[in-house]
Amino acid sequence: MITKDVVEVGGKLYNLQHPGNREWIKLKQRLVNPDKKQFELELLLDYCFEHVVFPDDGPKINIDSISLEELEVWEEILPAFLRGKLAADQKGKIPQIKLESVDTNKGSK
Repeated sequence: MITKDVVEVGGKLYNLQHPGNREWIKLKQRLVNPDKKQFELELLLDYCFEHVVFPDDGPKINIDSISLEELEVWEEILPAFLRGKLAADQKGKIPQIKLESVDTNKGSK
C-alpha cells in the first residue's frame, strides 16, 4: 500500500509519497549500516529527495539546496514517514515543522 502525506517545512509545503512496502524493504537492505544498525543518512536523504519528497511549488530539493536547519528537520521527518509513523495522531492536519534558528555565535567571544 502506498501512502501519501503533506508536511510543511520552513513555510513550504511538500508532498511525501511512500515508495511502497517492497521498495521500502529493498531500501532498508541497501541503506542500513549493519554495524551501526542505522541508516546511511546521506544515501537515505538522496533517495528520498529524488523519489519521496515533492515540493508543492518550485524545483525538487536536495541536500545541497536546503539550509542546515531544514536538513535537521528532514533527518527526523523522512525515517518517521517511511516507517508509517509521521503524524499518526494528527489525521487530516498538515504537520508544521518549526525551524529553530541556529546560534552561529556559540563558542565565540
